[in-house]
Amino acid sequence: MSKPVLEILLKRIPEMKPAVLKGYHRYCVEGKPYPAIRPSPDTSVEGMVLTGLSELEMQRLEVYEDDEYTQEILNVLVEDEVFDTVAYVWKEQLQDRCYGIWSFETVFKPVEGPYCIKCQKFVDANYSWSEYSE
Repeated sequence: MSKPVLEILLKRIPEMKPAVLKGYHRYCVEGKPYPAIRPSPDTSVEGMVLTGLSELEMQRLEVYEDDEYTQEILNVLVEDEVFDTVAYVWKEQLQDRCYGIWSFETVFKPVEGPYCIKCQKFVDANYSWSEYSE
């Protein structure tokens, strides 16, 4: 998730650590700027793990994530150690919408500005910040 999107959703940018998720592939999704991860035995996904999230921030992310994903606990490699983390995995029944290899720079970055506007509209329509205040 991009830092500007995190800032909109959480009103801050949490600490992020580089991580590797083995046995998964990050796909493009037809008509969407965001990726889908699905199990794939011989590949790995490089990304970031968000750390130091409060329970309320986790709730904010859960509200934001689409029902096309399932929340799963997966093992990731962070600085040569394996940790359990929450990941959003694309549902198997929707895999026919996945293709290729998703790249932040080539797929998301060109549309990040308009996507952030959509995220802000989502937040304005769906979050009552008093419900999520800490």
